[in-house]
Amino acid sequence: MGSEKKNLLKKEILDYYVTIGHLYNLVLKASDIDDALHKGLKVMDETFSVDALILWYKKKEESCLRPYFWYGPLDITSQTAKIGEGYVGECFSLGKAIKKLEYKKGDDSFS
Repeated sequence: MGSEKKNLLKKEILDYYVTIGHLYNLVLKASDIDDALHKGLKVMDETFSVDALILWYKKKEESCLRPYFWYGPLDITSQTAKIGEGYVGECFSLGKAIKKLEYKKGDDSFS
């Protein structure tokens, strides 16, 4: 690996640690969980330079996921994600986060 690539990797790792520290401080100072999540999404948007960020939730009595908080240009209030389908549903089924910074149309299944 070339030195320029190593330096970029080091900077990316450092940026993640700075972001984690910033998020930690937001949580400590937040008035409630909603305040922490809302401010946290803004920090993540600034760090990753993405078009949108979404946090999903599932109620015990429902069989789909719904957006809880989002940061982006679209109103997704009525959107749902099927469990086990697409990236969102797969994350829920596996109980693991998936880092997805590139998205192609058709990559996910929303209704």
